[in-house]
Amino acid sequence: MNHPRHFTKLILFAAASLLVLAPFHVYADSIDTTYVFIGQCSDCDGSGGPGVGSGWLTVANYTAGTTLTNSNFVSFDYSSAALAFSIDNLTSLAGMLYADPQTAYVDIQGTTDAAGDTVSFVSTPGGYWCVGNLCGSDQGSNFVWSPAGSIPEPASFIPVATGLFCLALGRRRFGRRSS
Repeated sequence: MNHPRHFTKLILFAAASLLVLAPFHVYADSIDTTYVFIGQCSDCDGSGGPGVGSGWLTVANYTAGTTLTNSNFVSFDYSSAALAFSIDNLTSLAGMLYADPQTAYVDIQGTTDAAGDTVSFVSTPGGYWCVGNLCGSDQGSNFVWSPAGSIPEPASFIPVATGLFCLALGRRRFGRRSS
């Protein structure tokens, strides 16, 4: 029985496969995370009545519970029946997103490229939020921030799948020789 010798060859084959595949791994320059905002509002149904406003804040290299800064900003989009915009040119980003989705403090100021309008978005830990030019459009007293579902990068699956394939091939190949 030469099982220890075959096991050693299998390990060496797997290690060689990983060394060959390691240069092909794609590393991201930054990790982007999108947080979704859903807020009940008293005036955003399009006719001044109650409705729902939603926003998508994408930040780079941000950890929940730390201070948001301008360098974290990637994009912000907001939409309701009465108002929709994207902040294309950031003026300032401040606040903090927590694990508890209702205690987030977020203050985003910027302009839109479409019309160059100054827009702002503010949510406070007390539950109040507002959006628009100087917060004069949609507003409400109940909201939730939550991280969007994460989708793994396809490039990270390729080295893992190839390594597993090589291990299975090596096991099958070395298994035939020991029979």
